Amino acid sequence: MTVWRPEVFDPSDEGDRHRLDGLVASGRVWETSDTLRAQLRDLAKARRPGEREVDVDAILAGTPLSEYGRWVHYPWSGRLVRLLPPAEFREVRLDRNRPKVSSDELARLAGFTVGVAGLSVGNAVALTLALEGTVGHLRLADFDTLDLSNMNRVRAGVHDIGQAKTVLAARQIAEFDPYLGISLLAGVGPGNVEEFLLGGPDLGPPLDAVVEECDSLSVKFLLRRRARAHGLPVLMETSDRGMLDVERFDLEPGRPLFHGLVGEAEDVADTGGDAARARIVLRLVDGQRISANLAASFVELGSTISTWPQLASDVTLGGASMTAAIRNLALGAPMPSGRRYLDLDTAVREPAVREPVPHPEPAAPDTQPAPPVPHPSHTPQVPDSSHTPPVPPVPDLVRYLVDHAVLAPSAGNAQPWHFYWADDRLWVAHDRERGRNLMDPRSRTALLALGAAVENVVVAAAARGLAATVEPFPFGDVVAAITTRPGAAEPDGLLTALRHRRTHRAQGERSPLAPDEIAALTAAAAHHGARLDLCLRPDDLAELGRIIGACDRIRFLNPHLHAELFGELRFGPDEAPDGVAIDTLALPPGADEILRLVARPEVAARLRQLGGGARLAEAARDAVDGASAVALLSVRDDTPESWLAGGRAMQRTWLRAGQLGLGTHPMTTAIYLFDLLDGPSSAILDAAETAELHALRTRFHQVTPKPGGPPALLSHLTRTTDPAVPSRRLPVDSVLIAGLPPGLRTPG
Repeated sequence: MTVWRPEVFDPSDEGDRHRLDGLVASGRVWETSDTLRAQLRDLAKARRPGEREVDVDAILAGTPLSEYGRWVHYPWSGRLVRLLPPAEFREVRLDRNRPKVSSDELARLAGFTVGVAGLSVGNAVALTLALEGTVGHLRLADFDTLDLSNMNRVRAGVHDIGQAKTVLAARQIAEFDPYLGISLLAGVGPGNVEEFLLGGPDLGPPLDAVVEECDSLSVKFLLRRRARAHGLPVLMETSDRGMLDVERFDLEPGRPLFHGLVGEAEDVADTGGDAARARIVLRLVDGQRISANLAASFVELGSTISTWPQLASDVTLGGASMTAAIRNLALGAPMPSGRRYLDLDTAVREPAVREPVPHPEPAAPDTQPAPPVPHPSHTPQVPDSSHTPPVPPVPDLVRYLVDHAVLAPSAGNAQPWHFYWADDRLWVAHDRERGRNLMDPRSRTALLALGAAVENVVVAAAARGLAATVEPFPFGDVVAAITTRPGAAEPDGLLTALRHRRTHRAQGERSPLAPDEIAALTAAAAHHGARLDLCLRPDDLAELGRIIGACDRIRFLNPHLHAELFGELRFGPDEAPDGVAIDTLALPPGADEILRLVARPEVAARLRQLGGGARLAEAARDAVDGASAVALLSVRDDTPESWLAGGRAMQRTWLRAGQLGLGTHPMTTAIYLFDLLDGPSSAILDAAETAELHALRTRFHQVTPKPGGPPALLSHLTRTTDPAVPSRRLPVDSVLIAGLPPGLRTPG
């Protein structure tokens, strides 16, 4: 068994003297140190700090020097050291604590027992607790041994590699305080958690507090459940931003574990794989409050790093903050449950001196009524009725048509439309504010969305036996004026497909498209003058997945595109009824937490700086891996009319795919980033991104057919039977207005 306790000999005891003589004769003593006289002088000075002369003989009180004190042998190093007796040793060693910690307080602390589970961060905690004299007994638990990779934060010699972490810590403590009570356990689990908490004949007294620094989630939960049952406080330090967590189960026996951040089911920590574990950890530490560096590490976990990082400075700070917390706890100072942050990186970056800033004189109150707050530009404004004749309310038929029009897809679910009803026409207008897109400065994706909305009107009208006539671009930002007349039948049952159209982002199972399916899809696109090319070869699909994923990564990490992308995402159920809700993304377990991390600009910036973020490309690769085809829709030419018609073709193709049991997922980032390279907006890209996109575009052209015109939509097609979650829509009343579009006036 590995030795970790030093041997202590009392030279005033005859038996100990014989054993000490035998030890010396055995050759196991390789080095001897006797500084007892210097220690006695220190003791005398500590007791009478104002006196110049020290009286060592008064301390000895007639005891021969040869019989005073203790001899301590450290078997692992062969050192034999002469020391003061236990009480006097503690008195001198901790003398410099006073008066920050008084003698009475030190005496109280000597009766406090702390258990430390987990000895990486826990090593710094245990050593600092012992070094400061904040405990009288330490119980240390860890199943692991020291690895070379631990030595960026655990102070140890290279000769200690392979040593049990418990033994390492116990030896380190014994070398500066051989009298401190220590007990060891090879880890904590269901079989010994009660021993860890309550002690025993060989383990010492019951714990007064638990310091939990485990890697194992199941042990984290187990320790808290049992500590709560015994009324013991649990403290944890995360070594990131100096977060110190306190759970006062001694004062709050009904307090939920981890402040209620996760459930308390017994198996909550043992289900799922690495992704599920990471998700729980992020909830436990509050992913939105961790440092950008640690957040970036979670994104890289399993890709470029094998575990999350820890720095010696953070771990050392953790030892200090935990020791301060235990001291205050033991001395009865107020310390409620909750979390404290001692963020050194933030603190050292702040100005050393804060210049006083004079407060401006308060402005005189404004007696004028405040002007009305203008609506956002995408909120429809009713034209001034003084310039237009009164209009009748919107008929039910028109509302029915617009109800279906707004089901059209749009980039980022921006819904860049307004609908006006006047002069027996439905006017479809482009809301340029809602249709803005950095990757598409000419608003072509907005025209696609508007074309899809127009196609929905035509399909919905046909289902009512009405033929719709579409006049494109009658004026300004009005992209279409639609009139209806009796005389049409529902075309191919597209209305049902329209109402069930979704974006299918979930990964499917690849199966080849039949020739008649390919013909049906290409014919649907050609109906409005567009062209659909399908990539079907597995090797080409795999390459496209890599290309699309790499483009997605650029969009995630470029600061300009990042801001726009996460401006589109909706993380909560109560957010705006536009954009892309996170629950529609069909993310694998844990991916939503990663997405929330990357949403923080400083995290994306750190990943970009590191050249990381490879995991951000995985979603596209995985999606294409399960695709039957990747479809490239191109429009006739680069005119607004062709892009509007392309939107109608896009929607008709999407609906036809739905009738064939195929899910459609647009993945347009790649083609619009490629197009960005050739325009003035390329300035938002840095040199590395530009070079990467040029290379990706070359690879893209090598595996895709040459389009018949400008590429408009890249999507993957997947066989699916699972219903996708629908995206939210703006209320029809917010986009449908009775009246003429602004700028258009009825003659006379």
